[in-house]
Amino acid sequence: MNDNPDGRTTLTQLGRDVRDYADLTPGPQSRPPKVFFLDMLRSGLSKGRAHQQLNLAIDWGRYAELYEFDADTGQLKLDHPAAPG
Repeated sequence: MNDNPDGRTTLTQLGRDVRDYADLTPGPQSRPPKVFFLDMLRSGLSKGRAHQQLNLAIDWGRYAELYEFDADTGQLKLDHPAAPG
């Protein structure tokens, strides 16, 4: 994920990353924690900018029904997981 003033790159990449995480991690652990993506963003952005980008990506991804975010657990989950096969 990288810096983009309007968050488009972060949103697109987050959707891919959530799917990749779910594909590589079977079972209940397939829900990546928000902090996992926040740490990735912090490598190239300030702490405040990383939070801003991730929150924007989560909000738009939820709106687009790409994934769900559980605020209680801090985990992202695919709305429509890929069918096994």
